[in-house]
Amino acid sequence: LVHKDGEGYNHLISLYARLGKKNEVLRLWDMEKSACKRCINRDFITMLESLVKLSEFDEANKILKEWESSGNCYDFGVPNVVIVGYSEKDFPEKAEAILEDLRKKGKATNPNSWVLVAGRYLHKGEMEKAFGCLKIALPLYSENKKCKPNHTVIAALYSWIADNACVEDAEALVSLLRNVQNNRHMYYALIKAYVRAGKEVEGVLERMKTDNINETGKIKEIL
Repeated sequence: LVHKDGEGYNHLISLYARLGKKNEVLRLWDMEKSACKRCINRDFITMLESLVKLSEFDEANKILKEWESSGNCYDFGVPNVVIVGYSEKDFPEKAEAILEDLRKKGKATNPNSWVLVAGRYLHKGEMEKAFGCLKIALPLYSENKKCKPNHTVIAALYSWIADNACVEDAEALVSLLRNVQNNRHMYYALIKAYVRAGKEVEGVLERMKTDNINETGKIKEIL
């Protein structure tokens, strides 16, 4: 291991995380902090990724606190490791709490992370919380043109609308999504929700025409 450079430590930390050895991960982190002049954001990300892989979220939150007090420049990629980890483990409340804390502190967040959390709330049937996250997320896409929607998460939202949402919830979601991705797939999902509820779809088809989205054979399949 080369002193003053965390690269070697990071490699070993990742290796021991893959082997499931939490104590070795923590030991090497302590060694890295002692040996290196300072830990940069890359080092914190490696450590957080390793702890999330081990599902050691209490330890991960301790590392987040260390990062916050480190004096390093702000990089959303650091806390986002834990946000994504909580979301993937189906703890959207904990992921949202981190996002809200950052927002209250005036720190930039990524709309895709908010959408990811919203998707987990939808999966759990917690519509109000999902809407709350989407209301924050979708305007952020307009503010940051370089940030593109996570197509996997958006596709999952369309699927949920089509298969699970009542018409009222489907319309509310679509009204939020249309400013980000106004496309035929959004309308397919909405039409499926209408058909599932036994409601007429003429109004939806008219809106498609207004948005210059042509009907396709897919519509006939749905109907």
